[in-house]
Amino acid sequence: MMMIKRVILIASISLALCACEGADRERIGTIGGAAVGAVAGKAIGGSGTSGTIGMILGAVAGGYLGGEIGQSLDNKDKNELSSATQRALSEGSVGQSFAWSNPDTGNRGTVSPTSTSYATAEGQNCRDFTTSVTLREGRSGTSSGTACRQADGSWRVVRG
Repeated sequence: MMMIKRVILIASISLALCACEGADRERIGTIGGAAVGAVAGKAIGGSGTSGTIGMILGAVAGGYLGGEIGQSLDNKDKNELSSATQRALSEGSVGQSFAWSNPDTGNRGTVSPTSTSYATAEGQNCRDFTTSVTLREGRSGTSSGTACRQADGSWRVVRG
């Protein structure tokens, strides 16, 4: 019982440190999953060597699964932004904003075409755009880029 209390205390401190500014969701998920896995592994393994091995295996498995969950949340942000970029470049007029948001993270933003389509020297159809992103914590930023249309009709970012 004393070991479980120690694991819970260590996990709580680790999670508190990860929640500080700048920690990413993958790291938070990994540490949180490892803590939960360690407690579960210790409870299943019992006392002695079996409990220690169970705690270690539980921490490894929980850390892996927690990291995967944390990483997928960040990937959802990227997928939402990519979808808005495809819509903006395919359907948008210059200056028209296409919004995206991820309710899971609270992150949001817009994509706006800044030029009509033009042909490069190589004959590729390209378009310039700007992106703004606002993170849940309130930090925000903008960037600009260029994307070119691919043979399948999708847009590939070549600069930005």
